[in-house]
Amino acid sequence: MEYKIKIDYTTGNSFHTENTFDYLEIEWEDLNKAKENLVRIKEHYQQYRDINSYSLKKSKEEIFEENKDKAWFVDDGDEYHGEYCLKLETDNGNDYQLRAFWCGYFESLRSAEIEIDKSDLKIEFY
Repeated sequence: MEYKIKIDYTTGNSFHTENTFDYLEIEWEDLNKAKENLVRIKEHYQQYRDINSYSLKKSKEEIFEENKDKAWFVDDGDEYHGEYCLKLETDNGNDYQLRAFWCGYFESLRSAEIEIDKSDLKIEFY
């Protein structure tokens, strides 16, 4: 059975916002790996919120320093990647780096959840 992560987020522009969802590009056969990646998403999003908080008194550099040793942190010397990208772990233990599409000026994460890929459990006739 394969597991995928569904991202529920808000997006929009200056004139309109909407709730939407999308799935990450990768899937897992190991449920525990999928769960570990949910934690990575949560921690990365907390970092993103801290960086963009008006009330937090820490600099972006201080926040990066606190998170630089975490497995999800992208440390390639590019501040953009440190803020907007994260690494997830695949079933075989490799890192998979992606742009967190739920982070942006008009985006905010509402939830992330693991779903069972049921695409082969249903057929439709039109």
